[in-house]
Amino acid sequence: MAPGAAPSARRRSTCRRPFRRSWPSRLDRLTDDERSVLHRGSVIGHVFYPSAVAALGEDDGVDDVRDALGTLAHKQLICPAESIFAGEPCWTFVHILVRDAAYREMLKRQRAKFHERFANWLWGISHDRPAEFGRSSATTWSRR
Repeated sequence: MAPGAAPSARRRSTCRRPFRRSWPSRLDRLTDDERSVLHRGSVIGHVFYPSAVAALGEDDGVDDVRDALGTLAHKQLICPAESIFAGEPCWTFVHILVRDAAYREMLKRQRAKFHERFANWLWGISHDRPAEFGRSSATTWSRR
């Protein structure tokens, strides 16, 4: 299971997962906004949510994040996945190597800041379900 992913977040994805040799060059061609969204998604894990990605940022809203996610899906870096949260769309990386590359592009202090913000977001939405999300929170806090 991906770091930071909820225990039941391993869900079916609606995309095929072919490994393509061209994806590294696609990462190089991302806009700053797309790269920022991809970085924040990579901190959350293989499966991530627009509201969580927005919460990790400083000034973009959920609508801006959703627009960037649509563009990243069109560029075949992410695809929709089944969500465990009612009414919350879910996305996944098309390949774990895409997630890893996005994660490794960031400075450690930036990743630490994003891990802390994600833990706060996760606690905010799941404080009434500690047994289900406690391990995810602990993993996120330990990566700070």
